[in-house]
Amino acid sequence: MLYDPNRTSDIVNRLVLLGNNLRGVLILMNATLFGVLFGILGALVLGQLFLIFVLVGIIAGAAIGYFLANALATVIEWMAQMLISQQPRE
Repeated sequence: MLYDPNRTSDIVNRLVLLGNNLRGVLILMNATLFGVLFGILGALVLGQLFLIFVLVGIIAGAAIGYFLANALATVIEWMAQMLISQQPRE
């Protein structure tokens, strides 16, 4: 395979776009998942106060989702940097 700077630039741009688009999805998905799971736990433990468990789950899920989104952005940035560093020396 021959190195093509235009193709590499296109791939790097798509990787960055992927990381940006997945950030919101990861945060929303984790907030929803943890909200539902904590809501079920709250309904089983304290039936009347399950909404408090839901809110705690949403906050915890958003925090975990934010962490995972940042970790994913770091991995994608690393992948892009590795791709750029593979350029042939002249």
